[in-house]
Amino acid sequence: MLWRARLDDALQPIPDQWLLTQGYDSRHLCELSRDWEREFERRSPELWRELERQRERDLERDMERTFGPERWPEVRRDLERKLGREFLRIPPPSLLCLPHTIDPNTPKGK
Repeated sequence: MLWRARLDDALQPIPDQWLLTQGYDSRHLCELSRDWEREFERRSPELWRELERQRERDLERDMERTFGPERWPEVRRDLERKLGREFLRIPPPSLLCLPHTIDPNTPKGK
């Protein structure tokens, strides 16, 4: 299941309004997102690395907010000990787009 933004008549996202997407549509959106990331990484490796660095900075900022500025250094040391010094660079798992339903456009779906 995925959440996607609700669009207005001009196909612009409406702030803070989301639609639940599930079934075949959910898998289709997942596959599009995964394929877009792979293509972006292939075509623009330098921009992709910068995007990854920004994700690391965002993750560190979020972790500091979560644990608080006083506890974050201690938590960071624990994570480095358990996961290695590069734990913020652990790549996110590849999107695994599981089929929730049969594709309605295939012979089995008709």
